[in-house]
Amino acid sequence: MIFKWLARVVLIGGYLAVCIYAAVTETGPIGWINYAQQSVFGAYSQKMTMLIALVASVVVVGPLWWAIDSLARRMGLSEGLPTAAEISGANAPVTNRGLLLSSLVAIPVIWIGGYAIWWAIEHQHREDASARYEPLELARGAPVALPANGYVSVHGRLLWQRTVAFTKGSGSTPEYTLVPLVAKDWRDGEPVPFVTRVDNSNRYLAERSSRSGSVLLGRTDGAVAVPAAQEFRKMGLPIDAATQLLRLIPSENGAPVVRDTAASDRQIYVWLALGCSVFYVFMMGIMILVRWNHDRKQRSRQRAA
Repeated sequence: MIFKWLARVVLIGGYLAVCIYAAVTETGPIGWINYAQQSVFGAYSQKMTMLIALVASVVVVGPLWWAIDSLARRMGLSEGLPTAAEISGANAPVTNRGLLLSSLVAIPVIWIGGYAIWWAIEHQHREDASARYEPLELARGAPVALPANGYVSVHGRLLWQRTVAFTKGSGSTPEYTLVPLVAKDWRDGEPVPFVTRVDNSNRYLAERSSRSGSVLLGRTDGAVAVPAAQEFRKMGLPIDAATQLLRLIPSENGAPVVRDTAASDRQIYVWLALGCSVFYVFMMGIMILVRWNHDRKQRSRQRAA
């Protein structure tokens, strides 16, 4: 039984870490859900995204959850789960002391997991600031050779007349905009090598770089999501599997200008980890209280007998 519950804790913990990272960076399945909402409704809602992700999580995690039972049976481990009376009774497999000691494991795991997510985000920022950007001159009909690290310094033209803007909720200000990046002498119907993601906070830098003709810095981030590609095809842009999504990195005069958000991000991490820790201790307290109440009633019945 212990194996099954430990495996399930690892499964849920790992899945939550991936979902939190995807929600913060708006990548992976979370990004696809946002794209789909934008295509259908003209805006996307994080609440709706989380609701859809929750339903999808049941579909994904459910089979894995029960697969752990199957694996436990194959390993010859106990199949039955303890009843409520067994959990709170005198012969309970988990004592009050065990519940308290579990906090010494769970709470450090919460803080370490949160720190790992914070470190990954900050590591990306530091990498953006210190990476070597490979010069890339876009030319009509010429193949695009991408560097191994994905960081490029591109000479090209942003098609501001053909963009897909993503607006969060009912607001009118786009959260970010997808802008095709092509060769300076590009013509309609020709392949589009990049679609650039321009965050609203960095849009003025991108527009200024376009006007001055300076290079654009970015990092490739895989293929363009299908809903966004469909929106571009409606505009006559041939977005295909070869088109790369380029995460635009703020720059001035060809040098990265990455904001240092370590302090504010650390504060968010601390509050989230603290909240999760308090919630865990609260749940352990309820379990201990239930057990204590059961023991008290049992002693009362024994004295009455």
